[in-house]
Amino acid sequence: MTQNIVKNKPSPTIKPSSGKALLIGAIASYTVAATGLGIGFGFMLKGKSDFEAGEMAQSDHNKNDYNEIRDNKLPHDNAMMTLGYAIAGVSATLGTVLLIVRASKGKSQPEHVTFTPNGLLLRF
Repeated sequence: MTQNIVKNKPSPTIKPSSGKALLIGAIASYTVAATGLGIGFGFMLKGKSDFEAGEMAQSDHNKNDYNEIRDNKLPHDNAMMTLGYAIAGVSATLGTVLLIVRASKGKSQPEHVTFTPNGLLLRF
């Protein structure tokens, strides 16, 4: 009968991360935020231009152009403007969170919440 003997190899040492991935993620998030802001601003200007064109069509009694602008162009401009600003807000928030996590990485945080028999003890 032979026995298999397993020799324990030392586990490889894992180096702590420098936080470079978090920084790259934050930069990418801010880039997406700037793009969303540009899209939102561009559609805001387009909506303003379409609104003015609609006013001119209304004053010229051009009902077909006025209805086309009111029913199709302005809602599209408004939706795209809102979408661009929403993307900008979410991406900027994500970038900020990534930078905060990167800055606090490796720092030990004291416990501010303790469970007690009477409930939670909060310390500030």
